Amino acid sequence: MLNVSGRGADASHHRIAHLATGNKAQRVDLMARKPQPSEPSSWDIYLARHTPAKFIGTVEATDADAAIEQAAKLYNVQDVKKLISVRRL
Repeated sequence: MLNVSGRGADASHHRIAHLATGNKAQRVDLMARKPQPSEPSSWDIYLARHTPAKFIGTVEATDADAAIEQAAKLYNVQDVKKLISVRRL
């Protein structure tokens, strides 16, 4: 059984499925989850020491934190707090 509470655009945020398992019902939330990128993307890396930030290169990584870590090693940057990563589309 699929119960949807609410109406209109908000209804998609309140979907709950009740699946019969023996004599008890099991509740499963069907809210959409943010998809995790499974394969690496290209990330532009900037050094934010001065205004404007200076482009230092591009790396391949699965997320922004991994891109910053990889860029710190690749471009020999000591302070990773100064790095900004922007995913290329």
